[in-house]
Amino acid sequence: IYIIRYISGGAMKSDFFVTIYLITVFSILIVQALKIKELRNRINESDRIRKEMCILGDKIQLIKTKQEVYDLILTTALNVIQKGNKGSILIQEEDRLFHYKTIRGFNSDISLSPLPKEELALYKYNGCKDIAILKSSLGHKNEYILVSPISSDGKLIGVINIYSGEGSHKFTEEDIKLLRYIKREFEAEIKNFLTQDKLKHIATHDELTGLYNRRSFNQIFEDELNEVRKNGIESVLAIIDLDNFKVINDTFGHRAGDAALVKMASAMRKCLGGNDTYARMSGDEFVIIFRKSTIEDVKEKLSRINDILAMSSENIKIGFTYGLATISIDSTMKKNEIFSCADRMLFIEKRKKKVGR
Repeated sequence: IYIIRYISGGAMKSDFFVTIYLITVFSILIVQALKIKELRNRINESDRIRKEMCILGDKIQLIKTKQEVYDLILTTALNVIQKGNKGSILIQEEDRLFHYKTIRGFNSDISLSPLPKEELALYKYNGCKDIAILKSSLGHKNEYILVSPISSDGKLIGVINIYSGEGSHKFTEEDIKLLRYIKREFEAEIKNFLTQDKLKHIATHDELTGLYNRRSFNQIFEDELNEVRKNGIESVLAIIDLDNFKVINDTFGHRAGDAALVKMASAMRKCLGGNDTYARMSGDEFVIIFRKSTIEDVKEKLSRINDILAMSSENIKIGFTYGLATISIDSTMKKNEIFSCADRMLFIEKRKKKVGR
């Protein structure tokens, strides 16, 4: 009997330890499986983010405007931060205010007025020093907002806002880490684009007046001729010379001459519309393409430019003379011939002014 009990007791102890061993091994396997699953999820998430960044890098190479850059960056941010269902980007402009450059997911009735830095939610919270999770002041009261500063060369240039949907889980530290990672990519892409855009601007614009230069205007004019012939629209070319520009330079100095050119450019910006293209060709010569315009429309706009110059002139009188040439589908003239036609009209108008004296 004792032998049987001993054997039975030993077997029970053996089964107990085997059971504990199996449970331990099984638990370790479950933990390892969960870790492997978590690792796979992290790898998949990293691959997803890298894919989004690669798409951003590829697309941004084809973009031509800053507006498209901001649209693409906000789209990428919403794709990466999956808790976000809407957002916005604000960028600081020359007036020192932060302007909404792109928004997603909001009704059209929300206020999009530019904001001073002091009114930005992130500035009130931490001076725009770092990413933060804040309660939303727009939309539903249960929304949260993930806000990040956008910087360039250490200087604050804007903010990006990602909003969670009503009833969604609040953003977490993981979302902050994720946005911190992708915002570096955003800042690099914005900086690269703005640098390239600045170089393009220098290559295509006159340094003094900020208007198109001769090279870029010639290309624009070629495109305009093709547009006229293709769609049958009628445009007008104007060549403009400032009156007595040499006298201004000789009498008051080259700074006064430069100031006259800048005032002319400013008056053109105020009076000309989005359909009009204008440039400084050289010296005191300016050109304008008035798209889809009649001679009467053109003369009215040029008269307004002259009025602004008369009001802005103080000690120095600034005026100009112009020559016009019509660009129509019926015309067989080439670019140089159209320029020559406008130039002849300019010469005639100048001679009239001299005779009038």
